[in-house]
Amino acid sequence: MSYNPDDFRVAVGRFKERWYHDPLPSCAIAEQSDWQGPSISTVKKASGQDWSFVTLKRIAELPPATLQQLANYNLSDRHNELRQLSQTALRIAAGRGSIVHLWAETMLLEGTMRELTEQDVFNMGLPVQALDEALKYRSALQTWFDTNQPELLACEAVVLNRDINSYGYGGTIDAWVKLNGEVTALDWKTRTPSSRHGAYPEEAAQIAAGIRASYWMEPVNGSVQRSPIPNITRGTVISIKPEGCREYDIDINNAWTHFQNMHNWWTARRTENDAIYKTPKLGTKPVDTTERDNLVERIHAIRKQGHAQQLAEQWRPDLPKPSLAHTWTGQQRATITHIVENVEREHELDFTDHTPMKPVRKYNNTKHVIEKPDDTQPADPTAINKIKELYSQLDDEQIAFVKSCAMRANQRGHSISLQQNQSTRRFDIASAIIKWSEINDQEMFMYALNTVNPRDTESEQIGLLTSEQATELHAIARHILNGKPVEITINKCIKLGETQ
Repeated sequence: MSYNPDDFRVAVGRFKERWYHDPLPSCAIAEQSDWQGPSISTVKKASGQDWSFVTLKRIAELPPATLQQLANYNLSDRHNELRQLSQTALRIAAGRGSIVHLWAETMLLEGTMRELTEQDVFNMGLPVQALDEALKYRSALQTWFDTNQPELLACEAVVLNRDINSYGYGGTIDAWVKLNGEVTALDWKTRTPSSRHGAYPEEAAQIAAGIRASYWMEPVNGSVQRSPIPNITRGTVISIKPEGCREYDIDINNAWTHFQNMHNWWTARRTENDAIYKTPKLGTKPVDTTERDNLVERIHAIRKQGHAQQLAEQWRPDLPKPSLAHTWTGQQRATITHIVENVEREHELDFTDHTPMKPVRKYNNTKHVIEKPDDTQPADPTAINKIKELYSQLDDEQIAFVKSCAMRANQRGHSISLQQNQSTRRFDIASAIIKWSEINDQEMFMYALNTVNPRDTESEQIGLLTSEQATELHAIARHILNGKPVEITINKCIKLGETQ
């Protein structure tokens, strides 16, 4: 593939769910839009399946010495340790699946499995223990390819449906191949050595969702275009265990019906709390929607003036669409009002507030301009090597913290990547974030960002840090790690105190 599926993905909400968007200009297949929709995996999770059996199985497989040690813990520590052990096992299992997927992809693209070292796996953001687990599956996967000789049509391709239930969905297919003369959608699934071969309804639904998407992002001559989904007549789950692979064909029509039902349930759950928090009490007055309707009208006016793209860039992924204004909470309406006002100010648009008995809204002519900090001063190569060494010593949770910061900065195009630019400023930011990963307290970290770089969004707070601000952020972390007291001010900033 000549593009990265991440180009079409966005992280949404406090749990950073994977959603998809379509940034391409209008064409015969679809119009340009600010649409964002959930991933197929996000839709699947709405069913709330009971994974307690899997968790119990992981606990039962712990070494006897570990179980004996846990018996000496108090209840709280035992609970935390078991949760940590289960999460570690889950990360290793997920890493094993990612590596096997990568090998399958390189077999399709290059005809051979890519050799991986522990450093490669670490650089992929996966637990290094996952490589030893994945190597147990390598022979089985090789045998399947030698036997079946699939002909590649596409792999790791993004598929989109922008229509179903007004939300749509997006996903990344494992592979479309010609297998025994039939165009087939494949999904690779690794199974634990102690489990049985098989396929599950959600896996069939996942394949069908890819087949029944509206279009896919096809690489053509170094660029990407929307293209119709190929005529795929077969869907197959490849169940992979160390001793071999088995194929499980799916009924595409029934699997698509199952996915639609899952999407219906996911959509219903978007407003499941309305019955508790939004139902008016008996005897109360009807809710006044004038303010909300006026806000929607202003949004439409911004789009008519040709500024839809800028509105979309500031529209947080967790905010509902204007077409779903009836679901807005008070907090969401306040956030949307702030976004709308920002766009109106920047373009000096004199929109009329249609609320009865209210005057025309007036704004000043000051444009909101974001000045990007200087990245022209190169950092010392020795210092860069030192920061890489520090990063290599972090544990999985600390790495996740660092990556979360980088992802939030990237959400609005304010990259802090040292791989892209080894500037002094980015070195200072990396040093501060790595130091904060030792604390690993997101709430306290946000207070610190508010202190050194108060801005409208987290992406700006992190991505637009100056060297001086990053150094100050680093100093706050050292202050906390040294056990010195801090005070949280009323505007959610940090005031450093001294030990008595």
